Amino acid sequence: MLFTALFRFPTASDRTYYGTGGTDAAFSLATMHYLKPFYLYTTLGYGMYGSGNALGIELRPYQWTFFGAVEWPVSRHLSFIVQELSNTGVAIDYYDFSLPTHELLIGAKQRLSNHLMLQYGVIENLFVFENSVDFGLSFGISYRP
Repeated sequence: MLFTALFRFPTASDRTYYGTGGTDAAFSLATMHYLKPFYLYTTLGYGMYGSGNALGIELRPYQWTFFGAVEWPVSRHLSFIVQELSNTGVAIDYYDFSLPTHELLIGAKQRLSNHLMLQYGVIENLFVFENSVDFGLSFGISYRP
């Protein structure tokens, strides 16, 4: 089990479109379980926002996040991944931005060498299509010495 805490201090303002201008805090609890042959990952997060609006839109003072993933290793060098990320709506009363978001990723993790890992996937939003990115590609490279 892993507990994390994040604090973000204002370095910009909502007038410049680079943040809310308030001090934010977030906490999360993550777990991983091995149920042969799958790895299961879950994270529950809670964020509190120091500013009540962005660009004139009234924001919720908090946000819940849930992340769940299943990894299926098919070989020593390749795993398939399915994950879902859900968030409570960010706005109090602003069209579909008040509704929860749900994003599904289907992808893979591929070991390129003993130290290098490549991750890639396709992201699609679910259920409400106007409050999150419609379609996305995810790429990541990890290096472990």
